[in-house]
Amino acid sequence: MGGKAATLSGICLVACALFVAVAARGSMAPPVKPPKGELSPGAALRCRPPNPGKTTQDSEVVFGRFGSRNRARLLLRRVHRNGFPRARIEREDCIFEVAVIFLTRHRAERIARKARKRGWRVQIMLS
Repeated sequence: MGGKAATLSGICLVACALFVAVAARGSMAPPVKPPKGELSPGAALRCRPPNPGKTTQDSEVVFGRFGSRNRARLLLRRVHRNGFPRARIEREDCIFEVAVIFLTRHRAERIARKARKRGWRVQIMLS
């Protein structure tokens, strides 16, 4: 009889452990995914900019900034089709930026005015 009681208590122990494991799993919050195109905190830690801290102090006209290279490529095609062939994708601080770069302040203002007339929301920034 002692053997059957030990087996029965072992089965009960396994069943209780399984119940506790399932209950604990259900009480954990599901992982939160960042919205598409944005960087997650873990990705920001893994990201290493190619040349951090080096700036040319030139002006640039920025059409958009993305966490995804694919979204930046899509915008770049639209920008090229709308008459800005010098636009390119630039990686700054782990963000992909669609911009016309290496401009004087005066030239950047002229390009920004032209872009705004065509309906683009652009920013002039220092590179």
